[in-house]
Formats: sequence, structure tokens, C-alpha cells
Amino acid sequence: YEIVSRDWSSDVCSSDLTFENDCRNLFDGIDNPNDLIHTDGDYPPLLTKVLRKEISIETFVILSKILGFLPMWDKKIADTIRYPEFSRKVKKYAAFMQPDVVKYKLILKKVIGV
Repeated sequence: YEIVSRDWSSDVCSSDLTFENDCRNLFDGIDNPNDLIHTDGDYPPLLTKVLRKEISIETFVILSKILGFLPMWDKKIADTIRYPEFSRKVKKYAAFMQPDVVKYKLILKKVIGV
């Protein structure tokens, strides 16, 4: 999975819309949002969706900053080939993104109805 760096600040409005649309697609029909990030060693649904490019890498990074699931995944996901490389790339990319976490939390709460 290749992550291409881009100018985050110039794309804020479209990023807001992308995040909201990605979250709507993610949480549509989901009763328990935790089901998207839960793992017993296999790939959680959220990881599968980002690997299939069903959601943007930016949405994934924002969700990881809000929900803090990457450290848990790093410990629990059994794959020692593809996942560690993906996790490393996401962490490098996340270092360049400085999203307004409060704003994105509000968008997420609106989407899931909290």
C-alpha cells in the first residue's frame, strides 16, 4: 500500500467532506462501532477497507488519531509481513498530518449519532 504525501492544508474542505463520506460508508449498517476496529489477530474491518482503498488514507489516519487503535493492532494482529509495513507507513504519514482532531471528533459523532 503506497502512501503519497500531499499538501494537507490546501485540501481542508474536501478533506472534511471526504472524512464525513468515508465515515458514513464505514458506519452504515454497523450497530457497534467497535466492531470496525476489534481484532483477535486477523485484519479488522477498518484495516481491510483502507487496504482495499474503500476509504482514504487520510480518513484512516484521522480515525487512528481519534480512536487510538494502532498500538492495540500492532500488538494483536498476527500478520508479520504486510501489516507491519503498512503500520510503519501510516505512522510516517501521520507525522505530516495535523488535523483538527476536535473538529473531526464532532464530524464522527454526528455520523454515528452520538
